[in-house]
Amino acid sequence: TDQMKEVYIIRHAEKDASGMLTEQGKQLARQLGGILPKFTVVIASNAPRTIETATQITGEKPTTDDRAGYYDTMQEVSDNIARLANERSVTFLEAAEIYNDGELAEGINAQAAELNSLIDEALANLNEDEKALVVSHDMTMTPALVLRGHTRHLVDYLSGYIIGDGNTVSLFEAQQVLALNQ
Repeated sequence: TDQMKEVYIIRHAEKDASGMLTEQGKQLARQLGGILPKFTVVIASNAPRTIETATQITGEKPTTDDRAGYYDTMQEVSDNIARLANERSVTFLEAAEIYNDGELAEGINAQAAELNSLIDEALANLNEDEKALVVSHDMTMTPALVLRGHTRHLVDYLSGYIIGDGNTVSLFEAQQVLALNQ
């Protein structure tokens, strides 16, 4: 795969209740950065946690792009979904699906389509064997993968998928990568 153009789409590192990265999250992001290939292009959403994750992985400030962000629903809806996620011990995305608000689902899918356009654009702009990194959010990454015709896959912190030439998809689990490189 070394000669291929690839875009790594990775979820931000572990965050605390305030949305900032935990110390462990930063540490794991740095470790991962030591293992991953060199990225020609580094993009993050406008959220401080994705910018910080990209910086920890690559040692450089990313370009920010709204298309890597997440659909921001009204605070009240967001609180209800967070409560539901807690009660049922599911992810925010799963809770959002249970909550089943039509406008929310539309917003999430529209954002996922935006992320896919960013991925396709990044891929098209890479030269042979160059790699790009996009740091995003699980709430956008999972539906974006489904829109690409891939099986639904829930994304853990610092995990995600790699899109290669010809829309090939490889899932990427940080825990496995870090364990293999001990």
